[in-house]
Amino acid sequence: MTSNEENDVFCAELETNLDIKDEYDNQEIHVHNARIHNLKNVSVSILKNSIILITGVSGSGKSSLAFDTIFTESQKQFMDLVLSNQMLNNTFSDVYVDKITGLQPSIAIEQRNLGVNPRSTVGSVTKIADVFKLLFATIGKRVCPWCHQVVDDSNVCKDCGAILFDRTPQVFSYNHPDYMCPLCKGLGVEMRIDEEKIVEHPEKSLLDGASSLYGDLRKHRKKPNANWMRGEILALADDMNVDLELPFYRLPKEFKQQFFYGSNGREVSLAYENSKGRSGVIRRPVEGAINLIQRLAHDTKATRSTDQVHQFMSKKTCSCCQGERLLEEGRLVNIQGYRYPEVVSLSIDKLRKWCHRIYEQLIKEQQDKTRMIFIKLNQRLKKIQSVGLGYITLNRSVPSLSGGEAQRLKLATQFGTGLSNILYIMDEPSKGLHPKDYRFLMDAIVDLKKYGNTVILVEHKKSFLTIADMHLHMGPKAGRYGGELVFVHHRKEIENQLISQDCSDDFDTIKVIDSVSLDNNKAIKDTYIQLKGVTTNNLKNIDVAIPIGMMTAVIGVSGSGKSTLISKTLYPYIMSSLGRTVEEKGTFQKVIGIESFEDVCYVNQKAIGSNSRSNPGTYTGVFDLIRQCYADTQQAKKKNLSKEYFSFNSKKGQCPECSGLGEVAVNMHYMDNLYVPCNKCHGKRYSKEVLKITRKDCSIGDILDIEIHDLLEVFQEEKEIVRQLSMLNKVGLGYLKLGQSASTLSGGEAQRIKLAKELNKNECKNILYILDEPTTGLHEEDVEKVIDVLKELKEKGATIIIIEHNLKMIKKCDYIVELGPGGVQGGHILQAGFQKREGDFI
Repeated sequence: MTSNEENDVFCAELETNLDIKDEYDNQEIHVHNARIHNLKNVSVSILKNSIILITGVSGSGKSSLAFDTIFTESQKQFMDLVLSNQMLNNTFSDVYVDKITGLQPSIAIEQRNLGVNPRSTVGSVTKIADVFKLLFATIGKRVCPWCHQVVDDSNVCKDCGAILFDRTPQVFSYNHPDYMCPLCKGLGVEMRIDEEKIVEHPEKSLLDGASSLYGDLRKHRKKPNANWMRGEILALADDMNVDLELPFYRLPKEFKQQFFYGSNGREVSLAYENSKGRSGVIRRPVEGAINLIQRLAHDTKATRSTDQVHQFMSKKTCSCCQGERLLEEGRLVNIQGYRYPEVVSLSIDKLRKWCHRIYEQLIKEQQDKTRMIFIKLNQRLKKIQSVGLGYITLNRSVPSLSGGEAQRLKLATQFGTGLSNILYIMDEPSKGLHPKDYRFLMDAIVDLKKYGNTVILVEHKKSFLTIADMHLHMGPKAGRYGGELVFVHHRKEIENQLISQDCSDDFDTIKVIDSVSLDNNKAIKDTYIQLKGVTTNNLKNIDVAIPIGMMTAVIGVSGSGKSTLISKTLYPYIMSSLGRTVEEKGTFQKVIGIESFEDVCYVNQKAIGSNSRSNPGTYTGVFDLIRQCYADTQQAKKKNLSKEYFSFNSKKGQCPECSGLGEVAVNMHYMDNLYVPCNKCHGKRYSKEVLKITRKDCSIGDILDIEIHDLLEVFQEEKEIVRQLSMLNKVGLGYLKLGQSASTLSGGEAQRIKLAKELNKNECKNILYILDEPTTGLHEEDVEKVIDVLKELKEKGATIIIIEHNLKMIKKCDYIVELGPGGVQGGHILQAGFQKREGDFI
């Protein structure tokens, strides 16, 4: 019997059998005349206890139907059961949909990140850590931190008399102020000054800028002044007879020791003459770079900012708790010799085996106490295994997860609830996943259906047709040209569809012609970016070459090291070389070939604004130009309405009722507020006085409610406005309304808005563009638009690196770098080279 089979037997012994029905009543959810946003009186009947796939181009109305209509109405109907809310009845149903019948309680799983808080771990977001804390509080053995003897159930150590803490779950929380490590505050790391960050370019001399802390010492040596911070380095070199023309790495060890840590009280001399002709000699001990930074870090009056000081520091394992994040009392509690920090550092696969083994070793009294705890642990750990994440650990920081790992973890957390008769609505659950990972996700979705749930998927990947019972296609196009139900297919029609078209993503067709050798190859020096000896996170001391002036796809399964290589190693290094502050840099031997880049543009899927006031117009800056256009009209000048009046964020021109939001909140009590149009400005955001100012019969409020491709005609005489709007249209966002709230945009839409902004801003050709999954959330038709824009960029001389899973996009790239496999075994180069096209021979 295998270990997994043993675990399943163990689970079966612990749990009572669940009575799961395979067949349910064939009821339906009926939507009657939905008309929110661009929906055109859409009516549809959706099978319950089924998997429903909704497809369509971006902006066709998929999310409007699934989330803004079905999910919102489900929330409203649920609240109607709890509260009497006549206002809500009148504001949502009557305005946006005639009625929806047959709804179940619903759960929305949207495209939201798990967060970037370093305190968030896999254990905390899945709540598994809470169960382990309870387990250790129930049967854990305490050890006295003073005499290190085992302590019984009393709170006093019999050996040394020390008074100990109560054994509660909080003892194992590194977020609790009483039980976290006092030095690192529960983070497991501390900021320490890093010699390698002080001297970032040891191949250069100190005179030529080996250290950004001291800058251009050559200039200072020509005209020395009373600036002792730089002068002490020159004085130390003269005193020790050291040639500062040498590269830093060739300088004597004793000089480097005093350069970093000071001369230990020994004085050196510097003769100087200032700009006014005054001269003199300074004689002082050398402070040293590390002592200087420590002083600046603690000097509240220092002119250097915290960021400037932190750029010379790195995160190092906490010297107090050795990275275990807890007070010593909590760190010493153990079960059968295993301490809490050791248990949460085990992989999920090993944890299930550990639970099995430990339970068997407990005495009957302990088994009775912990039976339900082990049941919960087994259920939750098994669910994470089922989505292919058995290799991750509970103490792993959430921000360190790849996009695909985070997405699967988020879904596993929802899937592990064991609920039935629930309506799940998911927004592109395949986001961040390699096609090889789809099977984990699809199996989990099918399991939800088996438990009697209904699952609606807003998804572009054709692979999901294989599990769908219904297929709704919205369109035919985007914006006002969409919002219609183009067709509804049931299982038989879907099977015919699967026969007639290829729904697979065959990554085995991606092959390279030859690999590029980095060994003393002078020919590639000026034509490739070279990363050598990269060991960041799970990367296995790899060497990578990326051609300059080409489009490169970095591919691989989730957790293989794609983002680590590009986003956490190459990008921070280039930013640093351009003189910009970065928090963390990857670990590597060296990076070559970036000297020609004048700028780097990194476009990811983070939101473009943190509140509903941010929109495509304000983010790109084009709305500032539009506001000036309205302020320049004769009507505005007569009323003395400046540009400020045309900002919905300014009290001068905004609607006083909704404060420029265009909507007001309806209190949903125990749930998120629902927002409905403002009765005073009817969603226009501005005061009556401002709305009277028009341009081509459009007020400034109307402009925000018009789709971008239509605004090109409204402002056709304004060249700069047209230029910026055209770029948004070119990247496939013409269907968006200029004033659409940033909080309603998908990750893919936000990324393309960022891309459009950068393309409008940058005109020089020596730019490196890094894009993290630019096709996320895009229909195949929209993918083509992004490809066309990137081709145009490449033709202008730009270098483009794309982290991508989309096969169509990958096949348009010139060069491929494939990493793999996933997880702890990942971080290897599987293949790298120019992509093999049809007709090429290997």
